[in-house]
Amino acid sequence: MDGKSGLSALEDVPTPMLPKRLDLHVDVNKTLVMVDPSGAKSLDDVCNEIVAVASWGRVVLDAHGLPRFELHSHELSVLWPGIEDVVSYKSFVDALLPYEAIDETQMGTPTSKSMFSRINAERSMLLKRFSHDGQPGVAMRPWVDRLKASLTVAPELLSSPSASHVFRDGRHYLLPSFLRAVLWFLARDVDLRITLRTFGTDLPEVIPAFNAFCRGEHPSFPGVALPSLVIAEPDGTGTFF
Repeated sequence: MDGKSGLSALEDVPTPMLPKRLDLHVDVNKTLVMVDPSGAKSLDDVCNEIVAVASWGRVVLDAHGLPRFELHSHELSVLWPGIEDVVSYKSFVDALLPYEAIDETQMGTPTSKSMFSRINAERSMLLKRFSHDGQPGVAMRPWVDRLKASLTVAPELLSSPSASHVFRDGRHYLLPSFLRAVLWFLARDVDLRITLRTFGTDLPEVIPAFNAFCRGEHPSFPGVALPSLVIAEPDGTGTFF
């Protein structure tokens, strides 16, 4: 989560193989921030969802003949482990709660929107409770706690003038791993363009935090000067339908 392990893979990329220009279109949730106000998801909820995607197991039948997820390993992996009958918990939930078949003429209608919304909410409820007591991923709780702990800010940084922009409840608001990736590409002379996207309501908080980083006001990244990446308001924002 701190970005060091994630960037280690990039260290092996020869500089000539990097693009001269890179346009990053980034979904805010789970890439920049670990909360989802529009989905009413807390940090714990989002960390559970992330761990659920990278947790693998088998589908077995319980005493009543109903499908149940049984962990294969207590380790996380973003890649399929290569075992034929092993699936991620996210895949299990999607199969357990499939979308109802509808005629293409019904797409976009209030009925179809209601169906998608209901099933997405049911799926989300299972995922964000994955490591809770009595749930299939309770053994994965240490990973959830580790993700949350990795965002903890050193106490001496909380008194910074910009702390209210870049920290929330004693934790990093923007993921340090993403900010380190930005610096990694720029240090290799990649012309980086970033577009932040969201279906939620978090941009009014994300933009000041990102701009504080670009202006060198983030206490965890002192000395940064990225004026070309500062997001102007309102000229640098827009709504698309």
